[in-house]
Amino acid sequence: MTTEQTYGGEGSAAQPQRRAAPTPQMEPIDPDLVGEFRWISKTKLVVPTEDYQRDQSDSKLAVEVAAGWNWIAFGALTVSERPDGTLVVMEGGTRLVAARKRKDVDLLPCMVHRPGSPQKEAEGFRIINMCRNRLKVQELHHTELFEGRDLALDSQDWMDQLADGGVAFNALAEIRRQFKNPRRRALAWKVLPVLIEVGTGCVLSRKVLMGLMAVEAELYRRDKSVTQKPYLTKLREKGLRGLDSAIEAHVPPKTGGGTARLFFEAVRNALRVEAEA
Repeated sequence: MTTEQTYGGEGSAAQPQRRAAPTPQMEPIDPDLVGEFRWISKTKLVVPTEDYQRDQSDSKLAVEVAAGWNWIAFGALTVSERPDGTLVVMEGGTRLVAARKRKDVDLLPCMVHRPGSPQKEAEGFRIINMCRNRLKVQELHHTELFEGRDLALDSQDWMDQLADGGVAFNALAEIRRQFKNPRRRALAWKVLPVLIEVGTGCVLSRKVLMGLMAVEAELYRRDKSVTQKPYLTKLREKGLRGLDSAIEAHVPPKTGGGTARLFFEAVRNALRVEAEA
């Protein structure tokens, strides 16, 4: 094969030809979701704060939008028309709150859709915000719970059982990350009773969870588990506080809080798990 055939011709020998980007798969368009444009009075619009959105009535941003009102910046609200005629703002709740603060604004530009159910509305809200702003994990989790998504429901069930066992936990993003992997999800359920046993009255930190899950994953490959002796005995001896202390002692001060690998090593050493050959 010649240089021209391989790299695309004279003067381009230093740069290989780029492959054409694959053609994306186009999903069929749902005609019920196309929507129509309307001007709607702000008094007829509602925000589903009891379902899947935050209450923005005291938002500082809404005050700023109201004070510096600009029709171009306002754009159009994304609205769902429910079967009973209720007009629900799927996206644009802060702007609606801003409009309500002004006496000289009534009719608002809206794109009105008919998703068919509040769960479909929540799905639309999530997709819009994931594409534009990336939802904060708490907002994403709350929305997915309302939608009935397995990841949110399962991870919330896990956290609820942990809380019922008297273990405090505030690392939502980490447990969602673990639950995205089916094997890690199964391992998380396996170690839950032990976490409750050794952690009642304590806090399960993100670092301990990451380290313990990594150790459990390594033991799983050997057909073992932290729920078995001798690791369970050591875990009972250390408790969650002991594992936190082990991590703090193992992580160098200049690592910016540590890494997943360091958390794994600290927990592995604390439980005296032999390193894989």
